[in-house]
Amino acid sequence: MLLVVVGNIERSRLQQLVQQTLGQLPRGSYTWSSPRLPGAPQKALLMQEAQLPTNYILGYYAGPPAQSPDYNALRVATAVLSGRFFTEIRSRRNLSYEVEAPFVERAIAVRVRYDMYFNVCSLA
Repeated sequence: MLLVVVGNIERSRLQQLVQQTLGQLPRGSYTWSSPRLPGAPQKALLMQEAQLPTNYILGYYAGPPAQSPDYNALRVATAVLSGRFFTEIRSRRNLSYEVEAPFVERAIAVRVRYDMYFNVCSLA
């Protein structure tokens, strides 16, 4: 557990308060275990028509578990891809104010592809 305290309080007083409150809770026996890996990937497509001047494209796929040596490689690759998206779609083509390829950090990586275009475009 991480307890963050902000304010004008003496450390000794804070320790006393924590011991009198949180310190009285019984010790648990919880042990963390990695979640199950997702099963075989299933494809799905959901389209929703809306009268907006913007097109949103959002995609998810499962990545390697946190213990895998590929986890950090995917993390770095996603950061590079996010930068490339921004450079090409936002800076060079001025097609969107918000474009990214975020990396969702959990026990099992979830790679998210999120693009927001003002006009549907091809980056070929």
